Amino acid sequence: MTRPVLQSKDITHIPGTFLIDAPGSFLNGSGISKGKEYKNYTKVKTFRDGVSKDGRTYFVPYVSAQALRRYWRDTVNREAGWQASQIRALKLNVKEHTSKIGGEFNPVEFPEDDLFGYMRTVKEETENEVAVEDDEKKIFKVKNLKRTSPLSTSILMSLRKDGWEGIDEAWVHLIEGSANPYTTQFYSTTLQGIFTLNYANVCRFSNVGDSIELREDLVDRFLKENKIREVGQHEYYGVKAEIVPLPGKDKKTGKPKTKTNFKKDTKYGKIYEMVNADSERQLRASKLLKSLARLEGGAKQSAFATDISPKVLLVAGLHNCANPIFNDLFEDDRSSSDRNITVKLKVDTLLEVVNDYVDRLCTHVYVGIRTGYLQNEYEIKKQLAEQERFVVTTPILAAQMMAQSLGST
Repeated sequence: MTRPVLQSKDITHIPGTFLIDAPGSFLNGSGISKGKEYKNYTKVKTFRDGVSKDGRTYFVPYVSAQALRRYWRDTVNREAGWQASQIRALKLNVKEHTSKIGGEFNPVEFPEDDLFGYMRTVKEETENEVAVEDDEKKIFKVKNLKRTSPLSTSILMSLRKDGWEGIDEAWVHLIEGSANPYTTQFYSTTLQGIFTLNYANVCRFSNVGDSIELREDLVDRFLKENKIREVGQHEYYGVKAEIVPLPGKDKKTGKPKTKTNFKKDTKYGKIYEMVNADSERQLRASKLLKSLARLEGGAKQSAFATDISPKVLLVAGLHNCANPIFNDLFEDDRSSSDRNITVKLKVDTLLEVVNDYVDRLCTHVYVGIRTGYLQNEYEIKKQLAEQERFVVTTPILAAQMMAQSLGST
């Protein structure tokens, strides 16, 4: 088979996968469990995945997508020098407890809102189309202020199903009285994550139907300030209610009889884009990718310090394909006696995936590997060096090269 030629198509999506080395780590907890064996037992998040040969259920550690996205948000804001869209209380319940939270809901001036999305339900009182006799009737219309995140992320899932668990038994010693015990579960494993960035939707906002991405007050303001422009309309259908009077009066209320007719109502929503969308899209996406290569965060870092910057980062650009194609590419091979080199990249699987999607790929596949981390590092470098489509480098350089392929430096 001849080597594939790089496509000249525009990048619309950026899929990727990465590995985090987590030796003796606690990055995301599930709370305190007061069991019989331990008191004040703090556990990591786990899920069930299969059964061993001797009938034991595998409990696999993971880091939630919410936690990963918070790490990524904070890192990109810090690395790029962006002003954060601070989360704050929007509504309190009858007990004065926070019942609704949100940030700025401003994707034009806050890149974080653009990339990671948001949602807020707004209840508006609107006049219904009614007969004169029933003009006191009103209906409530619910609009969803919802920015669908262009960035899709998975959980961080442990490659190791068994043999990952550690138990740290400790004591708080007091000046007076007996010491207070506490126990912390932790893990030694490699965590795998996948992501896809809908690059074409960065800096682009859809206000169609009852779900709007850009607040209507901001639309008016940004149009006047020449920060956004209308780039298209989208037809959609709603239901229009009409109150029709009938002869006679209702026996119970004494009011004139009416009936409600519903009919299809054709409407048009609008699509907006930032005036400098091309350059700003490149900038925001490149900052996002570069920040992943330098990822920081995680729970209990003072007691279980973990470098969560990826030891492996694999990324490429696709045209009109939103699939996270770089998934399930790694395995934990316990045949090695060295904990640090038990992970293998499934080279044949990667080559098969790239061959299947060669008509959609429009960049090189950048494979960033920290030296000495993967068990089959030599095999990877040897096999992929023979493929025109691949570039093997370090994780940070892989992110930088992908950013350069967007036209950003």
